[in-house]
Amino acid sequence: MNAHSVSALPPQTVVDTDLDTRSWVDSKLTALLMGSGVSPLLATGAGLPLVTWLMWGAVDQRGLVLWAGTTGVFLVFRLYVFWDYQRRFAEAGVQARVAFLRRYGWTWGAAGVLWGMPAGLVMLSGDVDTLFVVGVLVMGHAVLSLITFSVQLRVFQWYTNCLIATVMLSILAPVLVGHPLLIDPSIMVGLSALLMIFWWLLISAGSRMYEVHRANFELQLSNERLITSLQEQKRAALQAVATKNRFLASTAQDLRQPVHALGLYAGWLESDPQMVTDVAPKIVDATRAVNQLFDSLFDLTRIDAGEYKLQWHSVDVGVLLGDVHMQFIDTARAKGVGLRVRHSHGKVWSDPLILSRIV
Repeated sequence: MNAHSVSALPPQTVVDTDLDTRSWVDSKLTALLMGSGVSPLLATGAGLPLVTWLMWGAVDQRGLVLWAGTTGVFLVFRLYVFWDYQRRFAEAGVQARVAFLRRYGWTWGAAGVLWGMPAGLVMLSGDVDTLFVVGVLVMGHAVLSLITFSVQLRVFQWYTNCLIATVMLSILAPVLVGHPLLIDPSIMVGLSALLMIFWWLLISAGSRMYEVHRANFELQLSNERLITSLQEQKRAALQAVATKNRFLASTAQDLRQPVHALGLYAGWLESDPQMVTDVAPKIVDATRAVNQLFDSLFDLTRIDAGEYKLQWHSVDVGVLLGDVHMQFIDTARAKGVGLRVRHSHGKVWSDPLILSRIV
């Protein structure tokens, strides 16, 4: 392994660990909502003429035309909202997607009101057969909202509450406007009770589905942050290993020089014992250099193993720099560079071994 091993790692996953988790999850849920909402909207638009045809002749035609026209225009506007999201917000940041939902969230509530209005037209006409058609329509939209909108609880609640509340007001419409009751009051009471039960079941199921979606994205964010942390730790570990390997390679290279010098000095003494006066100091310096290099290796091993305890002392900076200079001067000369140390007589309170290793 070498220093180039660090660059071989895969690109780091971009996850802001300081990012607000709720905002991040909300943005993902919004993206899921907008990504799966176009098809149901198109299907609803395709079913609008059929619903109008089924109700034609059974309810007030002017009211039906007004409702169908308004609903059709609003469907086009909602398609524009989805297009605007894909154009400006799909690739935007977290806060932009959250802001988008605040800006256009009302459209789901308005859609719920529009699709609940046919019930009012039927209640004012008294046609029980058409009431059945409208009931199927309302249930279909409610179930569709449970599947499609439950990824965003506020959107689901806006749509469902507005839809069911509008239907409930429609059931009571004859009483509210003073219109003669064309449907048996017992049927109205039964419909109201069933509608309330259906409403409660929808809200309960939607809340549970939303929690499932949210938990999934929170788990995804947690996993991405964990992966990012592990990648950072892996990079740090590889960098540490690469640094240690470079140190060991450099130390091995440095050991060759004083050991080779010791061999030369021993040869001189063997050939001419009279050179002992000149050679002895050089042998001492070479031996000291070897010992210092071995000490560095042992110290590194102890520090890496976590077995070293700090020893606080007053350290003479001049002496420490002098030792470093003596240890590396031969290496500098071998590489053809100069090594100068500006000696200082100052003292610091530190661990001499750790400080020398740092220097």
